[in-house]
Amino acid sequence: MPEPLDIDPAHKRTALRQKSYFLQMLTLTPTEPLFLFIVLSSLVKSISAAGPKLDWMTFALIAVTTPIYAGMLRRPLRLSIVIMLSFVAWVFAIGGPFATLFWYKPLYGGVALIVFMSVAPIVYQYLAEGLIKHRFGTG
Repeated sequence: MPEPLDIDPAHKRTALRQKSYFLQMLTLTPTEPLFLFIVLSSLVKSISAAGPKLDWMTFALIAVTTPIYAGMLRRPLRLSIVIMLSFVAWVFAIGGPFATLFWYKPLYGGVALIVFMSVAPIVYQYLAEGLIKHRFGTG
C-alpha cells in the first residue's frame, strides 16, 4: 500500500494538503487485499463443487481482515476502515460474490466504485483534519 495520509502533529494540516488527490486515492486503494481476493476467488471458482457460499466466505474473511492488516502497517484506525470500505467497493465493481445476486449489474459496480473513490479521499481528509483540530487545537 502507498504511504498513508500523515497526521503527525509536526506536520498538521500541511501534510494532508501536500498529498495530491490522486495520491490520496492510491492510499485508499487496497491493493494487497484485492490481489489476495482475486487469486483466492479464482481458485474457489476452479473448484466445481464450490458454490457462491465459498466465494462469499472468501470475500467476508478478506474484508474483515483488511483493517487488521492495515493496522499492522501502522495505518490510523479511520484510514483502515476507509480502506476496508474501499475493498468492498472494488469487489462490488469487479463482481465477485455480488455477481450471484439477482439484482446485480456490472454497471452498478462501476458507478459505485467511481462514486466511492471520488468521495472517499475528500471524506477522509475532512475526518483527518477534524482529528488534527480536535487533538492539537489548530484551526
